[in-house]
Amino acid sequence: MEVAIRRIEATDIDQAAELFLLAYAGPPWNETWSFDTAKDRLKELVQTNGWLGVGAFEQAALIGFSIGVPYTSFKGKTLFVAELLVSPDKQRKGIGNLLLTELQNLARENELCSSWLVSRSSGELLDFYKTNDFRYSQNLGLYSKPL
Repeated sequence: MEVAIRRIEATDIDQAAELFLLAYAGPPWNETWSFDTAKDRLKELVQTNGWLGVGAFEQAALIGFSIGVPYTSFKGKTLFVAELLVSPDKQRKGIGNLLLTELQNLARENELCSSWLVSRSSGELLDFYKTNDFRYSQNLGLYSKPL
């Protein structure tokens, strides 16, 4: 089956939320999201000014997507890759690479100077991002605190 990569729109959110549930339910995340919470997460992103999103489709079915939002730093406008996921049964077929490449192409077209993301610090995801020329930062940490 041929995969088409195209920009996604806010109208794709319901399909994206269904895929979100599926992708995060398994390893390495093992997270239980409700459809409404997943949809809220995606709405937050697509309601951000300047958001960019691409989807991978087999016919009309969304099988993967990536969404990024602009983030201004001292270096200029960058792209925060907030979500990148592929249906578990479609992984390891190059779809994630295609999505990431197309999202970064859109970022360049929008004059963003770099991209960054937050993900697992070891395992297959680290290897995937290194393969796509992301560098693991030894200088930064992720901090969280319950409110």
